[in-house]
Amino acid sequence: MRDYDDVLAETRDATRPSAEQLARVEAELARRQGRRPARTRWVAGAGVALALAAAALFALRAPTDVARPLDHSGAVALGDKVQVDAEGEGAVVGYARDMTLDWRRGKLSVEVEPKQGVQLAVRTDEGTVRVVGTGFDVDRGALGTTVTVRHGKVSVDCVRGGLSYLTVGESRTCEPVSAAGALRRTLALQGVVSPEALLVEVDGALGRTDADGAVAAELLALRAGTLLEAGRDAEALAAAERALTAPDVTRAEELHRMAARLRLAVGDCAGALPHLQALSALGRLGEEEPALRRCDAPAP
Repeated sequence: MRDYDDVLAETRDATRPSAEQLARVEAELARRQGRRPARTRWVAGAGVALALAAAALFALRAPTDVARPLDHSGAVALGDKVQVDAEGEGAVVGYARDMTLDWRRGKLSVEVEPKQGVQLAVRTDEGTVRVVGTGFDVDRGALGTTVTVRHGKVSVDCVRGGLSYLTVGESRTCEPVSAAGALRRTLALQGVVSPEALLVEVDGALGRTDADGAVAAELLALRAGTLLEAGRDAEALAAAERALTAPDVTRAEELHRMAARLRLAVGDCAGALPHLQALSALGRLGEEEPALRRCDAPAP
């Protein structure tokens, strides 16, 4: 296998200008600047040749590889034009002037020196951020991927929501792409947003094609509880009883208790009885014991 020195030698030979090339350069210089002494013309032609050779040699230099994990790494220099502060989990691949940071969890701060030709992207499951000369923060957590620009400009391409551009002081959150991610987001929003806003999140998550199994069951239970909190009792009862029919039902005790109380509140002892019996079978009847005796008593 040929070594690096052989390649450089061939490059120097290939980029050394011929007499004809020098004559053309000399003629062009004479046309633009007027005739100059022969020695000056020769120096100018040689300078052009040296510049060409230097450019070729620079192009052959091995780029600086910056590939490495970024798991709770703190402040790190990726080449001489990019600084990151990583408090989470991720990794960088690529080179000092062209790199991609795959970010999985936590907070990442990025500083890119402007006007240096650096191409940098930060990717998460929810979207991709691309920058050239800026400072920005990425926070990937339960709510999704949030991008905040400290200075400069970035493009943010969310899987759900498409492309937008942010400038200094602006931020955007790319929402989770999976039903499981949407469930984590919804649980994180409990107590933070209104029940009505939370219902929008729950219904959106339930509408995803991968909302099934335990994830769907948990979302159905969450929907029932949110409707109850919103004071929509009849809808909460229907939602609780629907959630109890899920193959991978979760929060069974909570749902049976909710349904029993809502039915008892409207005097529907017969409708409450199956839920009271289920609580008894679970050994979790508790305060509903008198209601079970009453509803299960023989008719007079």
